[in-house]
Amino acid sequence: MNRYWPQVPEVLYHYTCAEHGHPAIFGSGTLRTGRDGLIWLTDLPEPNRGALGLTRVSLDCDRGAVRYRVDNTANVVSWMEFRQQVPVDIRDLLETFPDAMPRHWFVSWQDLTAQHDPI
Repeated sequence: MNRYWPQVPEVLYHYTCAEHGHPAIFGSGTLRTGRDGLIWLTDLPEPNRGALGLTRVSLDCDRGAVRYRVDNTANVVSWMEFRQQVPVDIRDLLETFPDAMPRHWFVSWQDLTAQHDPI
C-alpha cells in the first residue's frame, strides 16, 4: 500500500440520477466512461453530495439518487494517484470545491460491471 494514496477498496460505489444515468446502467449492468473519459467512484456508501461533487451546479438532476456497487476494482485507481495527470487548474477547481473530499474519489478509464444497490 502506498502511504500517500488510499488503497483501492474491494467495493466501491457510483452514484447517478434516476432520469438519465440509471436507465442506461440498469439496462446493461455496465458503467461506461463519461465525457471526461473516466468513471467516478467512491468508497462512501452514502451519497454525500458536497464531498463527491454530486451538486446541481453543472447538471439539473439529482446525481445522488441512485447507487451502484462495483465489486471488481482491478482497473481502478485513487484520485490522489491519478490527479497528477490532470491539468492543475482543473484539479484545483475539483479539489477546492466546498466540502470536497478527494481522498474518497476513485477513477477508472475502462468500463466496469456494476450492480444496482438501492440506497
